[in-house]
Amino acid sequence: MSDKLLTITIPVYNTEEYLPKCLNSLIIDEYMDILEVLIVIDGSPDNSLAIAQEYAQKYPNTFIIINKENGGHSSAINKGLELATGKYFKLLDSDDWFDKDSFKVFIEKLQGLDIDMVMTDYVVEYVSQNKQELVGLNISENTIYSIDQVDITKIQNFLAMHRIAYRTSLFKEVNFKLPEKTFYTDVLYAHLPFFKTNSFIYYKLPLYRYYIGREGQSMNLANLFRNKSHLNLVFSILYKNYILYKNSISINKEEYFLDFLKGYNLYIFDILLKQPYSIAKKDIKQRKKYLKREVLESKIYAPLKIRTILKTPFWLLKTLLFLKKIKK
Repeated sequence: MSDKLLTITIPVYNTEEYLPKCLNSLIIDEYMDILEVLIVIDGSPDNSLAIAQEYAQKYPNTFIIINKENGGHSSAINKGLELATGKYFKLLDSDDWFDKDSFKVFIEKLQGLDIDMVMTDYVVEYVSQNKQELVGLNISENTIYSIDQVDITKIQNFLAMHRIAYRTSLFKEVNFKLPEKTFYTDVLYAHLPFFKTNSFIYYKLPLYRYYIGREGQSMNLANLFRNKSHLNLVFSILYKNYILYKNSISINKEEYFLDFLKGYNLYIFDILLKQPYSIAKKDIKQRKKYLKREVLESKIYAPLKIRTILKTPFWLLKTLLFLKKIKK
């Protein structure tokens, strides 16, 4: 049996500028023996491997390097989960970091727990604007909840990747494997183990620091256009898993997943509609065909905006959006 309490997996690709800050944030001398940090170098052509080796040499029982061919962010997460030995698993992107004081408290809390999911606050770091945004939860901390104790459909940003540590064994229970060379799979990472999650606890610790504004990040609009098929794939995988588990989960959890799928579907339409006319027209048509063929849950179509998109001719839809933009 492993003596590691927490495995942190860090996918690394072309982030040599940010990696030292990320790795330094994990060094809590009195707890290094119970931490496992898997630094997955995903075929990175920069100096990231050499930087990681410095930490592995200093803390060989904590920092472990996996140097692999490039397979994308998802493949690095898959590799980390394959090798993880900690009781709990947490993901940290290599251009982000942990607040060190919060991390120390987090480890101390974790040692006394036997629970499926541990949640914290996170902070969005708009570094170029010198601005921070704390993202918390409107529920009581230090309370062990069963899933049915609280209406999770009413909790905004509940399953954000940055706030979650899961019991590692849950990933095996759901046969977890992310599609490789695919962006936006943080949604799947955060949601798929939740199908098997029965209990959770929340701490008001601003642990995860999420860096926004780096050139090349996948969430800027140009990259969203380029990788729109990845959004469709993520929706499809999550929906298929919902269908797989819907008869074995609580009503509370079922309602949460339906609400999330509604919102994610609407998000995809919003992205597609921002494209140039001819491209948007083609993509909206394909999206409608997919939904009609594959998505049978009527609640996913409940929002008025979705019903309007599905029933309105595209030229009229674009005209309405244009007029709305002018009024703003």
